[in-house]
Amino acid sequence: MGYTHYFPMAKEIPQDQFSAFAEDCRKIIKHAQDVAGIELDIRKVNDQEVWFNGVGDDAHETFVVERRIVPESWQERDEGGLYLNFCKTNKKPYDVAVTACLIALDANVEACGLGSDGWASEWEAGKALFAHATGKEPSDKDNVPWHESNMRG
Repeated sequence: MGYTHYFPMAKEIPQDQFSAFAEDCRKIIKHAQDVAGIELDIRKVNDQEVWFNGVGDDAHETFVVERRIVPESWQERDEGGLYLNFCKTNKKPYDVAVTACLIALDANVEACGLGSDGWASEWEAGKALFAHATGKEPSDKDNVPWHESNMRG
C-alpha cells in the first residue's frame, strides 16, 4: 500500500491530444527542476510517452503515460472502456511533478479519468506548478481530485 494516483485511459490517445499533454509535461518538468529544485530522473518525454521518477531515496514508482497502451494482464477496462493506470509516489518530492502532469493529462486528453489517495489540499503544489509552468489554470470540474469537494473534513 502507499499514496497512489490513478488515471484510467483509452487504449490509444489521439496524437494531437498526446502531443499537447507531452508539451505541457516538458514545461512542468523544466519548471520543477529549474525553479522548484525538484530532482527528477527523466527517462522519456516525447510525442509517444512520458516517463520520469524522483532520484535516489526520493524515487518510488516511475510515472508512465503512453499514447498507445498495450494492456497488461492486470489492466481491466472500467465501465467507460478505459484501462487502469496508476503511479504510487508515496508522497515523495516528485509527487508535485506527477500531480501537475496529471492535471495536464486532464487538460489535454479527453478519454481519461483521475483519482487519488490524496485530498484536494495535497494537490495544491501540483496545481501551482501546472499553472506557473503552462500559464493555464487547472479544471474546476467537481470530479477531479483537487476539487474543493475532496477536502478533508
